[in-house]
Amino acid sequence: MKKFFVALGLAFLSIGSVAYAQSSLTYYDPDTETITQLNNLRIQSINSYLTPSTVTAVADGWSGGRAYTIEVSSQTILLQRNRTRLEMNQFQVGDKINVYGFLSAGSNSLEALIMRNLDYPRREVATQLTGLQVTSAPGATAPTTLSAQSSQYPYTAYTIEVSASTQILDTNRNVLRLNQIQSGDQINVYGMLSGLVMRASILRDLSRTGSSNNLQIETSSNLQATVGVWYEAEFKVTGGNQPYTIRSIGSDTIPGLTFSQGPNCPPGAYCAMYIADDRIFLRGTPTAPGTYRIVITAQDSCPEYQYCYDYYRQTRKEFMLTVTGSSTGGGAPVVESVTGPSYLYAGQNGVWSIRARDPEAGQLTYTVRWGDENVYYGYNTSSNNKIMMPPQTSTTATFNHAYAYRGMYTIVFTVTDAEGRSATSNLTVNIQ
Repeated sequence: MKKFFVALGLAFLSIGSVAYAQSSLTYYDPDTETITQLNNLRIQSINSYLTPSTVTAVADGWSGGRAYTIEVSSQTILLQRNRTRLEMNQFQVGDKINVYGFLSAGSNSLEALIMRNLDYPRREVATQLTGLQVTSAPGATAPTTLSAQSSQYPYTAYTIEVSASTQILDTNRNVLRLNQIQSGDQINVYGMLSGLVMRASILRDLSRTGSSNNLQIETSSNLQATVGVWYEAEFKVTGGNQPYTIRSIGSDTIPGLTFSQGPNCPPGAYCAMYIADDRIFLRGTPTAPGTYRIVITAQDSCPEYQYCYDYYRQTRKEFMLTVTGSSTGGGAPVVESVTGPSYLYAGQNGVWSIRARDPEAGQLTYTVRWGDENVYYGYNTSSNNKIMMPPQTSTTATFNHAYAYRGMYTIVFTVTDAEGRSATSNLTVNIQ
């Protein structure tokens, strides 16, 4: 049997541009040992943080990876990712390593000449861990930790840090309580990973279904109205995650009634501070009997830090409004419809149209208040406090306007006949 010896410093030349001189010699037997380099191993255990030490590691991310026993001596060169020196106590379970040394024939035992820690210096990486199994349940309140391991070999164990800002969801992405997570549950975790420690931004328990948190649209208002009598109905969305987007797209035109997300704002007033994103109102004085379809749609928002390409919940619900009585005739004008944009940018010109009729077939005068009069944000004192169009027999009038400041504005349209009788209708516009 032939014996050879190898200088450690020379052995390192094949790995990096820096050579390490070392006076001690390591003997190498070519009949029983192979000089080799093992890459991308994941440390499973360390029996001592002082040398000599024995480290066990497996091929990272490969279910068929072999487990290796790595013998680390005082002569082993320990390096960090940038190839500067490292101490044994700076290696941790879960670290990814490359090892160069003598692999014993017929076994998985390796005598390390060089061991390089690819996870040091420590750095956090945004990632998602899927299909973990909880091995130790978290505490009842945050901040807390739980333990979980991968469901495939080599069954890597992770520590999951849960803070007060962590989004905790069930399998349907509904909000879940922390104390509902139990040992044995399967979870997906998204957050910042450093080694085997994950700071969780989102923790989704695939084994749990929490209380229903789907979007709901309801009304407690009486959906019965009378011609000539002021009417107001409220439609509210609950569940999901605020803020909401709520619309009345697809509803029938109901003569004399309009939708608005604000309260009954006085004409010309600036009412943005009263806007609620979880409800929409139907208001006005009905002018024609009939049964009208009301369609309310709603969408919720994405929780902070959540991947949202498939997250948003949407819902749609129809209601029927019955208006009784006789059509208005021989009296005040009737507003049949008001149309215009519901969203604009500051400075962008918008066009609104109002359609009305006079039961006596007379001339009508159209006026509008834009709602941005005396907006004290920027001391805007618009000279267009009331815009009037000359009397006309046409049933439609068109107005243009641009808002200088962001906010929610209620536009009030008034139609007046030759006898001074009038009807009003309003719209809300959101200026971004």
